[in-house]
Amino acid sequence: MGDELLPRSHRDKAVREALESITANGGWSLRKGGHWGLLTCDEGCHRITVAGTPRIAERHARDLRREARTCPLPDGDPRSIKRTRE
Repeated sequence: MGDELLPRSHRDKAVREALESITANGGWSLRKGGHWGLLTCDEGCHRITVAGTPRIAERHARDLRREARTCPLPDGDPRSIKRTRE
């Protein structure tokens, strides 16, 4: 993945506040990648794409918060980025 990003570097206020609240408690890192950035949980099970110019910023911010609350994902969830061998 790319370089570390700061939540305050996002251009939209609603998304910036969502990123700050998600990363403030630890457990998530924000890196350059995807459309603007990628939120990756420290557990290694979850990755969320952050849009640089979302069409509806408030909705995108709400979706980021909602998706971050689902971490850690249960074992076997298809959204998991953990690679398991069978």
